[in-house]
Formats: sequence, C-alpha cells, structure tokens
Amino acid sequence: MHNRLVLYCSLKPVLAGPSFSRVQEVLFQRLDSYYELRYPRQHDPIETGSDDWLPIEKLLDTLWDQMPKELSSVLFEIAPNKKGGRVLMEMKK
Repeated sequence: MHNRLVLYCSLKPVLAGPSFSRVQEVLFQRLDSYYELRYPRQHDPIETGSDDWLPIEKLLDTLWDQMPKELSSVLFEIAPNKKGGRVLMEMKK
C-alpha cells in the first residue's frame, strides 16, 4: 500500500493550482485507512458514511484541478473495466 500524502507531496512540484488545505491533508491521510475496509476488523472497525463523501469529493476536485492536463486526458482513455489487459467486468449485450 502507498501513503497517498507522501505520493502527493512528491508530485506537488508538477501540479498546478492551489495546494490542499490542512483539513484536506488530514483527510488525505485518513483515506489510507480506508484501504483496510476490505478486511473488516471486529475490535477496531473503520467507519465511514455518507457524511464523509462531501469532503472527499471536494478533495478529489482539488486534486483534479491540480493535475496536469496531459495526465487528465490520458486518464479518460483508460478503460474502466480492464486491468492489465484483462476484462474485469463486462455488461451483457
């Protein structure tokens, strides 16, 4: 697993636009804990809910605004249902 805030800070020199606010940096770090939602912990559960979505959405909007246009255009070319050449999910025709 990668620490998202460390990755973001290493990319900061090539990103445009405003930096994250302190609140957004804390939220960015919190996103790392969501990785473990796939593996529920009975004694130390990770909770998330609809209240978390709006701040996360604003954080992603800020990140998207900072992203170089060359990178954002490439992201739109990636097929969301493929990974490593394999089809992950395909709609029935």
